[in-house]
Amino acid sequence: MSTSVHTWRNDEVNLACASAWSEGYFAWVLSNIRPLRQPVKILAKRKIYQVELDLP
Repeated sequence: MSTSVHTWRNDEVNLACASAWSEGYFAWVLSNIRPLRQPVKILAKRKIYQVELDLP
């Protein structure tokens, strides 16, 4: 997976599925994303956090 980050722009509100734009945030750009074979329930949080997965 390839990642990069940039300052969040007001023209990215729809792409981010956000309802409003505010200055001072950052946007992650992710590529080569692949689906998981099984659904996994994860609590959505702000900031970066680690998730432990026991996948086959």
